[in-house]
Amino acid sequence: NPGNWFNTMTIDKGSAHGIDVNMAVVTDKGLIGRVTDVGKSWSKVRTIIDGQSSVSAIIERTRDNGMVKGNNTLTFEDGLCRMINLPLDSDVVVGDRVITSGLGEIFPKGIYIGEVVEVIYERRDLYKTAIVKPGADFQRLEEVLVISRVDE
Repeated sequence: NPGNWFNTMTIDKGSAHGIDVNMAVVTDKGLIGRVTDVGKSWSKVRTIIDGQSSVSAIIERTRDNGMVKGNNTLTFEDGLCRMINLPLDSDVVVGDRVITSGLGEIFPKGIYIGEVVEVIYERRDLYKTAIVKPGADFQRLEEVLVISRVDE
């Protein structure tokens, strides 16, 4: 797709390789996104930096729950994410690690998403927002791993 960031991407594996919609996609640096469309030999992936993406997450140190949403839209791209709906009493600080919470049954619990680079709190808001820099480099992606569901 146009632009400097990979908001969506196509990978060269599909249903013939066991790929299915909503499977998690990662690299060794962290979460990339989820599969949104599958053909026989290809799959489309929506990345976590895409403005339409959302991932249930927790701050690893404080265990506070929130939702990680992509910042990239048609008119604005910075390759970052926002972790919204953090409790007002959250002790989140710059440098905290953000991981998947396992809620929602798409992303397994504990996958590294990124690091908090800024905490925003406006008096009129009912929650805090953390700006998260993803661990993965979305400008230089070459290989990804698709995680198949594991029945417990």
